[in-house]
Amino acid sequence: METQQQERNSSQVQFLAAKVEACERALPRLDARLDMLTHRVAAGSAQLAKLQADVALQLQHIRQEALTQQMTSPYNSNPTQLLPTVPMTSRMQSQVEELVSSRVQASEERLHVDVDRIRAAQAKATPTDPNAVVNAVSMHLTQFKREFDANQAGVLRQFTENMSSDGRRLEERIKQVEAQIGSLEAVIQSEQQASLLALEAISDAFNDPAAPNKA
Repeated sequence: METQQQERNSSQVQFLAAKVEACERALPRLDARLDMLTHRVAAGSAQLAKLQADVALQLQHIRQEALTQQMTSPYNSNPTQLLPTVPMTSRMQSQVEELVSSRVQASEERLHVDVDRIRAAQAKATPTDPNAVVNAVSMHLTQFKREFDANQAGVLRQFTENMSSDGRRLEERIKQVEAQIGSLEAVIQSEQQASLLALEAISDAFNDPAAPNKA
């Protein structure tokens, strides 16, 4: 009987030793995974903060673009217009100027053609009426001003719509990142729980009164 008891005790000790060895091998892997997930959460949090800052900056640029457009219009006659507190970035200014330039160029070309046509027609007329030339040029300048203002308004509207679309895409990206962070946090909690259970199993194995008392 004593020999059988010793064999059982020896077998139980070997079993517990194998469990301890397996847990010791698993702990570094669990720690490494926990560290990796922690780094991923930190990176996701930093990315989320950057995206939120980008959204706020884009919205501020939209507001400042509207104010800047009103301020820089050469035909703006409203003395109560507010001045922008922050100028547009060079990239935004370049985009707006390019759009305005491409649209205004067509109006300028039409204006020059009309003026040349009027001068040619007046040169052939007998006698020449200076007032008619002045009136015709004034009419075309008025038309040019109207087209210029319409172009500026169209450019601003298009630019604002593009910025709003970019803002919506950034908000969707923020939601995706937040969802990823929530998923990572759930995985980390699961890994932590698994690590705690493994440690509890090791502790229970060593504190099992059956092994030492029967030895």
